[in-house]
Amino acid sequence: METGNLNIKTTTGGNIGAPLSGVRIEVFNANGRSVWSGTTDESGNADGIVLSAPNRELSQTQSSALPFGLYTIRAKKSGYADSTVENVRIFSGETAIQDIAMLTSGETKGKENDVRLPVLEVCCDENKPTENPLKADPRVLENVVIPSYIIVHDGAATNSSAANYRVLFTEYIKNVASNEIYSTWKPAALCANIRAIISFTLNRIYTEWYPSKGYNFTITSDTNTDHKYIPGATIYKTINDMVDELFNQYIVKGNVPQPYLAQYRSDTTTPGIMSQWGSQELAIRGYTCDQILKYYYGDDITIKTAPVVDSLPSSYPGVAMRKGDCSGEILHMQRMLNVIRTNYPAIPKIPTLNGYFDDATEQAVKAFQKAFGLTQDGVVGKSTWWKISLAYTAVAGLQRNTPESVLAASKERVRVTPTPQAYSRPTLKFGSTGAYVTEVQEILRKLGYYIGEVDGKFGSQTERAVKSFQYAFGLTADGIVGPKTWTYLLESVEEPAPCTGDEPTPSPEPTPDCTPYTVKAGDTLWKLAERYGTTVAAIKAASGITSDNLQIGQQLCIPSGGGTGCTPYTVKAGDTLWALANRYGTTVNAIKAASGITSDRLQIGQQLCIPN
Repeated sequence: METGNLNIKTTTGGNIGAPLSGVRIEVFNANGRSVWSGTTDESGNADGIVLSAPNRELSQTQSSALPFGLYTIRAKKSGYADSTVENVRIFSGETAIQDIAMLTSGETKGKENDVRLPVLEVCCDENKPTENPLKADPRVLENVVIPSYIIVHDGAATNSSAANYRVLFTEYIKNVASNEIYSTWKPAALCANIRAIISFTLNRIYTEWYPSKGYNFTITSDTNTDHKYIPGATIYKTINDMVDELFNQYIVKGNVPQPYLAQYRSDTTTPGIMSQWGSQELAIRGYTCDQILKYYYGDDITIKTAPVVDSLPSSYPGVAMRKGDCSGEILHMQRMLNVIRTNYPAIPKIPTLNGYFDDATEQAVKAFQKAFGLTQDGVVGKSTWWKISLAYTAVAGLQRNTPESVLAASKERVRVTPTPQAYSRPTLKFGSTGAYVTEVQEILRKLGYYIGEVDGKFGSQTERAVKSFQYAFGLTADGIVGPKTWTYLLESVEEPAPCTGDEPTPSPEPTPDCTPYTVKAGDTLWKLAERYGTTVAAIKAASGITSDNLQIGQQLCIPSGGGTGCTPYTVKAGDTLWALANRYGTTVNAIKAASGITSDRLQIGQQLCIPN
């Protein structure tokens, strides 16, 4: 007898589903005998449980023998209702991942606390009819979007009593693939089937197949029309990891822009429909993933990538990040990890948020990878990045709030002192147009909140993106870009200072006419200028620096008496150096010298020093 592994993750049953430690776990085999017992750690995990499984070869070709072992899991913790999951399938050489949501007695009212999984083999043919995969639907979205979540109707579309489940898009794909094929198949066969599932699902989303018919869901679990989705199903690590790499790739056929409705059956010879077992046979014969797809769907198919994932805080930068790197993306990642650790205390806090991938950041990444079942290499590649983004949005509550409820859920939860740059920009809202709307769209697009065209028009899509951004940062989610929202937008795209090592590069020694100051977390030049009654230019000149970016621990020189003989001034619309010189009875060169600038061009919000 061979063996496979089981990883169990227990969470609370609330909106966020925080990890639940100290849950007593017991695993029973098909004969009812207890084969393992233990408790979950501080991240809610019980990992590396080794269990017997049939020979792996049984899952490689069609056979009447079951290629997996069946087990039952029982979970207990004081204050929570006991939970049982039956028919967990264990394959030889594979790691099964089983999530268990523990509910309190109050939460169990009207809910099924135990899960009995069906004993599935490769499925599902049912009586599924063939649809025209290129049929144009009159209602389609503007862009192909990988959404953060979809709504799955657990039954036939016409069954109004069936439940709707709000499911992360990636978790939906993992669930379907884990239920419809074997994770032990050749990688090329797994890739082909996963891409078909993704493309089919995106076609339903892109064409708004069910909403256009008056339904309030994205897709169904009815295998007569869609895929086999099972709430609480076991996920397999091989499939889990492959979906994390492929989830934003889809099939297009010819010149038709919509994701291809890639249909398949467990075993079929119907042209244009993939045979699942046939894909495995082709993979055994050495076919690649793309070759398998072209074999069934035609040579005119191509694989495209959706560039943005809707509602996640930031898109993958495209390059793996590791110790020693420094970038704005790393700064975003550091912020997200510090939010995530509020629910996952095993992740250490990153004390210095400066965009530098230091030892503390590496340790936090490794702890995150351990908590979420990823390879613990401390490198933030695509899989780790998206898992961090998903975990962040779950902890921050973004996944649990529709745009309608976001407004009611976030009522001025933070106090913000707007920057001069923010005050210099106009308030924008639905219907606004112009260059400042373009700036907002560009920032939101860079951060991953906006997926539409950057056209300078404040429409409904821009408004939704603004609301999502506001909610994420604890602002009133009203969709209006005022000074507070401008402040967070502008600061969110500030790049950290260049990194040359663990310690920031010190600035030149202060002069006698200033007060030494050591930069702390959260400091910016404009905040310091406002606090000490001076200007950004005066601080830079006194400190002998040219960059607007600061590093924690950096030494500055704050000019005494508000900047040695000058009055702080914030540039407004219409200002020129010549006009200011005439207004204040000085010269252009005197203003430039006092302000530490060389250019004659001014920017709205820029800090100047007007000589007294």
